Amino acid sequence: MMKLRFFFSLTSLLVTQQVFAMDLPFDNMNGFPSNKIKIDYSGWTEPVEPMNFNRAGVQIPLYFSETDTLRMSVKGSHLSVPKGVHIPGSDLIEVPESLSSLEAGLQYTKKLEGEKTLGAGFSYGSASDSLFASKDSIAVSANVFYSLPSEKNDRWIWALFYSNNSPVFRGPVPSVAYFFKRDKIMGAVGIPFVFLRWTPSEEPWAFTFFDLGTIVKTELSYGPPVAQAMVGFDWNQQTWLRYDVKNSDNKLYFDEKKVFVGTRFLLAKLVFTELQVGQAFDRSFYEGQGLGRKETGTAYIPSSWFAAWSAKIQF
Repeated sequence: MMKLRFFFSLTSLLVTQQVFAMDLPFDNMNGFPSNKIKIDYSGWTEPVEPMNFNRAGVQIPLYFSETDTLRMSVKGSHLSVPKGVHIPGSDLIEVPESLSSLEAGLQYTKKLEGEKTLGAGFSYGSASDSLFASKDSIAVSANVFYSLPSEKNDRWIWALFYSNNSPVFRGPVPSVAYFFKRDKIMGAVGIPFVFLRWTPSEEPWAFTFFDLGTIVKTELSYGPPVAQAMVGFDWNQQTWLRYDVKNSDNKLYFDEKKVFVGTRFLLAKLVFTELQVGQAFDRSFYEGQGLGRKETGTAYIPSSWFAAWSAKIQF
């Protein structure tokens, strides 16, 4: 049972690392969060046309009982951009050299009879080149969800999300997902994302796939969850609400793809750590309004090797 709980906890971590844009409220696979404080930090550096990124966050339980929990979260990030990057279009847009985000939120979860859970949350902050400088730079998100068990310890989750700074969607997004685990495959299949982890044999090989619109991650890993080596591909996007944007519906996008090798391990039985090195390519900036809604031309940045790191601790 302990091994099963750890496996689900690891999968939840891998899922939530990739769906930050939607701010999924699921702390673990049963939909009910733990009462532990969680701190995470990640970053990367790309030396060619140098760019550096750092993100940190903390989750703190304000109230916890057998049936109710209220958590507060605070997170922030910063991206440094090379000077002189211009987006072509009807008006030439200079990409700011500093892009940041700062956000705080609350998430409430209630356990119902029959292992069902119900929850809601919201967050308020700013993601911009000039934090909180105007109403157009304010980033808000909200969610409601309902979860119930299915056969074989699987779960159904229905949810509704909203974010005015999602790189993929505009407006409220309904979601339904089925979380499951079998002998050789586990994951979450639904709308609008898919997460699958396949272990083809008793040997510690695993193939992981995640897709949320234009956010895609594939990975081949070897080793137990607490000590893995991996190779993979990552297509990611980040968005900001630029201070002096002319059309407030437009978001500033940074889009890039990466191929990498790396390692993932548990440090001192407490810190879940990941290190990667590889090649970042198709690095670009543009403005748009969601999936398939590009409103400007594209500013391309030369490819670069990169190094990335992350650490997550809970106590």
